[in-house]
Amino acid sequence: MQALIITICLIHGFAYSKLIRTKRATDSEAFMNVLSLRSDMKPVVFLQHGLLGDGSNWVTNFAHNSLGFILADAGFDVWIGNSRGNIWSRSHQNLSVNEDEFWAFSFDEMAKYDLPAVVNFILKKTGQQQLYYVGYSQGAGL
Repeated sequence: MQALIITICLIHGFAYSKLIRTKRATDSEAFMNVLSLRSDMKPVVFLQHGLLGDGSNWVTNFAHNSLGFILADAGFDVWIGNSRGNIWSRSHQNLSVNEDEFWAFSFDEMAKYDLPAVVNFILKKTGQQQLYYVGYSQGAGL
């Protein structure tokens, strides 16, 4: 939760605060948090972090050096994802993070269930039929 607060403070410091939304996107019992910088813009772009990262990786530099802010300023509706199990996405309908079963997932489940759930969630929320996808490391492999 601390990483989420720090990222929101970073975004707020760059005058994006009124445009922040954190949502839980899921088609399963696991929840993935996504953050939207500009919900009123088109087209939509979804940024997915790499292995051992989190959504803050897209906004931790100054606004002119962070892809999330650069794309928002260019007129994109920027959505930032967080993979299952990272610091922002440790919620589950039935399991605690202290249970082994919570961690019983692999990249296969992330690609088969989590990514489509998040993409469908974003498309539904924005009313768009497609989006741009940007990922690096694990985010590019999903």
